[in-house]
Amino acid sequence: MKSPLAELNMRYFNSANGLFIELGYNLLRKNGSFAYIVPISLTSSDSLTGIHRLLMGNCDTIYISSYAVRPKPVFENAVVNTSILLFKKTETPCQYLFSTKMHRRGNEFELQRLIDNLQSLLSAKTFSSV
Repeated sequence: MKSPLAELNMRYFNSANGLFIELGYNLLRKNGSFAYIVPISLTSSDSLTGIHRLLMGNCDTIYISSYAVRPKPVFENAVVNTSILLFKKTETPCQYLFSTKMHRRGNEFELQRLIDNLQSLLSAKTFSSV
């Protein structure tokens, strides 16, 4: 008998982030929520269309909030632009894909304020629909 890890789709092995997103998705119960900080390339790279298809085919609403590393990274030690990916496993095709502009960290940045703003954005659904 194969282990659950061996059952994961091997086409995502070129991206550890893709692998963890698939694993997280598979561990969720229906209507379970998932949030993950990923390189922005995960949301835009053609090499990860398998992950895109998985999410677009099984999560009715997806939220993506993106952050630049310049002038300062939002997440300490980040060396690439990042996104916060949020979705709910509904096992139905995507109806809404929301994204933010590319946020940049200035001198007045506070991580708690970012988290509070994300929570209010999610509850108000004020992301731009793509």
